[in-house]
Amino acid sequence: MDHAPIPPAPSEPPALSAPATVAPSGQDLAHLDTIGILYYVLAGITAVFALFPVIHLIVGIGMLALPAQPGQPGQEAVLVGWLFIGVAVSLIAFGMTLAVLFAMVARRLRQRRGYMFCVVASAVSCLSMPFGTVLGVFALIVLTKAPIKALFESAPSRAA
Repeated sequence: MDHAPIPPAPSEPPALSAPATVAPSGQDLAHLDTIGILYYVLAGITAVFALFPVIHLIVGIGMLALPAQPGQPGQEAVLVGWLFIGVAVSLIAFGMTLAVLFAMVARRLRQRRGYMFCVVASAVSCLSMPFGTVLGVFALIVLTKAPIKALFESAPSRAA
């Protein structure tokens, strides 16, 4: 028979080496910094657009402040005034909350901390079309790279 001999079994199993962590490239770090800056820009744009309902707020306050005109029912004007104020305050609060969220993401991306916060906030920013969607997708692509995740995990945690 022309078979090769069976090699002997090793006496001890090979040592399992710890997975080597690859350091993030300079390009990955530059992407992280750029995305952080763009989140600051998105926070500013969101804050500006969140102030548009101030017009409705002023109209609502005006409806409450002005006396009812003769021949017009005053009760409906008061109700509509409160409706304008309620909707305006809600929209302003929601927009400013998003702006603060985007600013927090920008800061944490630049500091390389809060990995899960950055991932979740990047997913939330995808709902802010069109700029937030593009930025959120790019942020998620960069954040899901293994070296970037390791970079966030190795960063010293600081109190925010």
